[in-house]
Amino acid sequence: MNNTLKFGFIGLAGVIIGVIAFGFFFNKPVKPIGGTTTYGGGLLLTDLQVGSSGTALTLVKSGTCSLVADTSITATSTGTGTCVTTGSLAGDVVMVSLATTTTKLSAQYIIIGTVATTDSTTVRLLNLTGANAVPSATNGFGSSTQYQVFR
Repeated sequence: MNNTLKFGFIGLAGVIIGVIAFGFFFNKPVKPIGGTTTYGGGLLLTDLQVGSSGTALTLVKSGTCSLVADTSITATSTGTGTCVTTGSLAGDVVMVSLATTTTKLSAQYIIIGTVATTDSTTVRLLNLTGANAVPSATNGFGSSTQYQVFR
């Protein structure tokens, strides 16, 4: 066997070993910040922290609810509605957004804030419809409102 062929096999073996070593070095499982880790049927972390100074997340949950706002809100002012957010607790961060199927008139209510309580979230709404109105009486308002809970 000539030297060129020997060096070719040695080079190919070196590349294969390098690729395998690279895979082992960079293919490490996620290390949880405390808590339990389950692999196999899924990944279960009892808390997750992003970054060295981030706050650990212990719950991330999403769902839909019917946003109910049964009292009149004066034009260009704010009022509140409620949304059942099962599993939420006081102090949780809850983000809410109206469904993409919301009618044009209903879309003129802007969500400007939320406050979580046990299994419910108060939603502050800004009325930009141009008239005093009861949001829940507006066709298409609040059904299939999406929410995400973070703890």
